[in-house]
Amino acid sequence: MTGLARICIEFLLDNCPGRRIAPERRIGTPPRDGGAPSASMQSYYGRRKARCEGLYSWRPGVAVLSRTTQAGMIRPGLFWLVALLVLGAVISCAIAERHPDGSTTYSYRCEGADQLIVVTVNGDRGYLFSRQASQAIQRQSGSPAFAGDDVYYLPDHPADLAPGQAAAITIKGVELANCKNNPRAAVWEGARLRGVSYRAIGQEPPWLLEIHREKGFLLVTRYGETRQQFPYTEALSDPVQRTTRYTSEANGDSIVIAIKGESCRDSMSGEAFSSQVEISWRTQTLRGCGRALH
Repeated sequence: MTGLARICIEFLLDNCPGRRIAPERRIGTPPRDGGAPSASMQSYYGRRKARCEGLYSWRPGVAVLSRTTQAGMIRPGLFWLVALLVLGAVISCAIAERHPDGSTTYSYRCEGADQLIVVTVNGDRGYLFSRQASQAIQRQSGSPAFAGDDVYYLPDHPADLAPGQAAAITIKGVELANCKNNPRAAVWEGARLRGVSYRAIGQEPPWLLEIHREKGFLLVTRYGETRQQFPYTEALSDPVQRTTRYTSEANGDSIVIAIKGESCRDSMSGEAFSSQVEISWRTQTLRGCGRALH
């Protein structure tokens, strides 16, 4: 998420019209750091959403109480102005996978077509990847459409969706209708196009890991605020235990990555993965799920 979106969301959800939420307390647990809940108690977005609702959602084993006051009201006009800024900032970063080089990747599923179509665009040029054809595409003069030798891509701009979320695609003369972008899949396809060979994610606290044979290991935590890069090292594999283990060091910091070939399901989205991941980094043990991209 962009810094602007993060700041706007902080302001918007901490200053709901007509009320402000006092510090939270976890029932039965001594407050830490002046009453702030632990990072593992709720995801960042869950906590912020709860603040605007004036209460925390309940889940087994965790009971949380929020106290509401009428102090600190903000003007509704200012609230909705910030809301519009948030909407624009979130849409700009959440609809697709943006690469460091400025390109954007979309992952489409089309009506009546049992295949994934990946499109990456950078300015007036891009690429379209499908089972039938994978070609370079270029924007047509005076038109939002892109075309290759025998492919055609027209991103739609419907009033109720962000740009690129719907598209008309033609491949070798076959028109594919009602193509919809899947933002979650676009993130993984974007990583694949960047040469990432393995990618993993975890929750509470949220993190992601990318393994690139040339660029090394990238560990991202705190919603993108912390990015740790480690040089690539060869893996130690145990075929009997179906485990792969990496160890790397950089600038006095170290990381141990253990990948086990057993099915895994993301605790937040429910998405299924082919392997379990455990990362030992500093004083933390991060657990999650991942899959190979190449």
